[in-house]
Amino acid sequence: MRRIALLLTAAIGTVALLAFFYPRIMVNAADTTPVEGEDFTTQPPGTGTSVVTDTTLYSNGQALKFSQDVTASHDVTCSAECDVEVLARGGQTGGSPTLSVNGSPPREITNNGPPVPYLFNVNLPASSNTISITAGNSGTGHNPFVDLVSFPASAGGTDTTPPNVTIDSGPGDTSNGAATFTFSADEPATFECKLLQGTTTISTWAACPSPKTYQGLADGGYSFRVRGTDPSNNVSVIRSRSFTVTNGGGSGTSAILVGAGDISTGKSRDQETGNLVRTQLNNGAWGVFTTGDNAYPDGTYQNYQVYDAAWGSFRSKTRPTYGNHDYYGSSSAAGSQQYWNESPAVPVPGGFTNSNSYYSYDIPNTNWRGIVLNSASTEGPKGNQAPPCTDGSAQMNFLNTELNTAKNTVLFWHHARFSSSSDHPTSEGATGCSQKFFDVAHDNGADLVVQGHSHVYERYHARDKTGKKATGGLTSIVCGPGGNSFDGLQGSPSPVPDVKFTNAWGICKLTLNANNAEVRFVPAPGSPGSDNAVVATR
Repeated sequence: MRRIALLLTAAIGTVALLAFFYPRIMVNAADTTPVEGEDFTTQPPGTGTSVVTDTTLYSNGQALKFSQDVTASHDVTCSAECDVEVLARGGQTGGSPTLSVNGSPPREITNNGPPVPYLFNVNLPASSNTISITAGNSGTGHNPFVDLVSFPASAGGTDTTPPNVTIDSGPGDTSNGAATFTFSADEPATFECKLLQGTTTISTWAACPSPKTYQGLADGGYSFRVRGTDPSNNVSVIRSRSFTVTNGGGSGTSAILVGAGDISTGKSRDQETGNLVRTQLNNGAWGVFTTGDNAYPDGTYQNYQVYDAAWGSFRSKTRPTYGNHDYYGSSSAAGSQQYWNESPAVPVPGGFTNSNSYYSYDIPNTNWRGIVLNSASTEGPKGNQAPPCTDGSAQMNFLNTELNTAKNTVLFWHHARFSSSSDHPTSEGATGCSQKFFDVAHDNGADLVVQGHSHVYERYHARDKTGKKATGGLTSIVCGPGGNSFDGLQGSPSPVPDVKFTNAWGICKLTLNANNAEVRFVPAPGSPGSDNAVVATR
């Protein structure tokens, strides 16, 4: 049975309303006078924050905007033990910002419309308190805004494992989790529910009888929202609870890898895809892959400083692949090696060098093995020092040996064997290393291939060596939307991919289970494109 770990954090209620997920308790909003967000200050004053004005959006027409990950504070006196409720909002371009109150776990601020309440169960004593609000993941396009801070009476205890939610995957389940919500008998007689994953609506508002079950939840962060009319005071309310479902981990048989190729540009797109990777790592992903062309335009050490600004924070968890742009110019190979091998070095056996640019690794707590190959000797620039892929070469001997394993295998290389890109079509992968790698992988029972080079996303599900659909064939993914420019698409490609789209940037997410791999495209905020498929192991 696949294990599902559940982490729950609260985002409950508005002041003076009932606590939805607990026995009915009246909240006394008069215990402490609310404080406007703009009245919170940093030391030195104004550092990393500013006051913004919008008379139609914010209480008192103003709010506090965080431009950096700093702490803003204010002194209050609670007349009884109190919690802290923050009316907040946050831009979502580049990922969700977070807020933390007095050292509490950070909470993602997932709404970018009008401010909504986020309740922090910090159980402050009935005395003078310094309220400290700390921003996280704050930057251009993803700033948190604090509008109004209130201090409802504390219900006591911590809100981490409420009894009203159960998560079950079931034996042999391949559709991920099912979340069931139950409600106490004295809740509003009429209310509606909906579910969101991040900022994406999973279900629209609909009646939610008790219990309310949502099936087939993929791993990731969700918010469950409720609105209705409270019969005790006839007030329309919206309450929400955030929770995260993570597949795998512990002694289970699943793990998550995320990544992309064709990445760094120095513009906003590679920053946004880097933020997506960080979010997945924070939610339980095990590691990161690249599919090459990591640092444009020439793969020099200076180019890799641009990559580092966007994707460098998780270098120690990254298993990179070389692409042709990582070999351009006389100093490219040396620059690439210098970057990957400096502290913290990537976890490549023997260091990441030309001779060690193909390698393998086991994925802990799973029956999967990752195999990274170098396709640049035939399809990259001439004289690029890439290891050959000719029959009997060290790289081909390595590949044949690695495929002779009882483990499931996922392979990564740069140049796509099949692609509907008008810039890098299938004909480019029909000879040379791409073709040889795919043929050997196909004939030796490999389970999944992930490539880049084409600046698009494509999925070719279960194909034979010519690209035709075949029962038991090998599935390949083209994952080149990491942040660089976009390729055009052919009108009548051959073979025809099952899914294709361009003008989209994001990352690919591989959930490696005991008997299948779940493949998902995760778009950056504002990016089009969607794919989610299950690939059976061969």
